[in-house]
Amino acid sequence: MKTFDIFRRNIETAGLTSIVRPLVMTSEKAAQTFDEPIELLFIDGNHDLDMVALDFSLWFPRLINGGTIIFHDTCSSREILAWPGPVAVAKKEIYGSARCKNIRIVDTMTAAEKTVDVGKGNRLRNKLMLGKRAMRSMIFEKRYAYREIFAGRMRLSALFLYAGRAIKRRLIG
Repeated sequence: MKTFDIFRRNIETAGLTSIVRPLVMTSEKAAQTFDEPIELLFIDGNHDLDMVALDFSLWFPRLINGGTIIFHDTCSSREILAWPGPVAVAKKEIYGSARCKNIRIVDTMTAAEKTVDVGKGNRLRNKLMLGKRAMRSMIFEKRYAYREIFAGRMRLSALFLYAGRAIKRRLIG
């Protein structure tokens, strides 16, 4: 079964056929033929930096104030799996912008609400969310590394425990 057939079936199953209009064409071509405001912008196409930036510049102006933008592949349990194009555009246009607030990280996605101007407090929150995203990536990277070397970790933990006891005996006597 083709991906589009699966997509169409999912839309029908969810009862969304009256509000979802699939456009089977490039993002650039679709932007030329589409002139309606949108409430949800989900960017997940070509992952090259220039193409992600183009998708953002073509579609973000159509997003209504209060609408939600979602970038896919901006976060990962392993940072190497997040794509550089979506990551760079999300950092600049979401985390570094005065036009987005209420940033959320969900699985591999970054989501935010479009606004006219977030104000100083929300801009600070955006920067803090960027820091949270970085911390999340580091934590997940460590967890993944632990899973990769689980047996080695157990031996290493036992070694540290043994070394700790030996040091304690030497210090205390």
